[in-house]
Amino acid sequence: MKRTTPSEGLTHFEIGWLVGIIDGEGSLAHYYSVRNHNPSLKRSPSYGVYITNTDMDIMNEVKKIYNKINLFGNINLRSVSKKQREGSFAYTKPCYELVVRRRLDVEKLLKIITPFLHGKKKEKAQAMLDFFSLNPFNSKKQIRV
Repeated sequence: MKRTTPSEGLTHFEIGWLVGIIDGEGSLAHYYSVRNHNPSLKRSPSYGVYITNTDMDIMNEVKKIYNKINLFGNINLRSVSKKQREGSFAYTKPCYELVVRRRLDVEKLLKIITPFLHGKKKEKAQAMLDFFSLNPFNSKKQIRV
């Protein structure tokens, strides 16, 4: 008998591994941003799931899992600050960041990983899911290609 998974196409091992990476190397962001740095404009919510690591193999594996569940995420090379280039961190490895920012993708990912998170990350993920349920997404505004 096949065991069911929270997301079609992912094994329990892949979900567990992804949760471990996000719990250890990731961060959940939910904040309000002001467009064009003008306080008189309406504040818009911003959210994202970020994973930062120096091992490109780990980042590629996360990207493969994201692709299996049709999540869009970019792997970016994080810039090194001037202080790090000139100081004691001059010989550090390049650091990569995998970012998921689209609301529907963030919501989908959080629904998969939240039951398995612990502590403050679980509280943050649940608060983000609560925000999404209280503020339904208007799909008419989104342009699909």
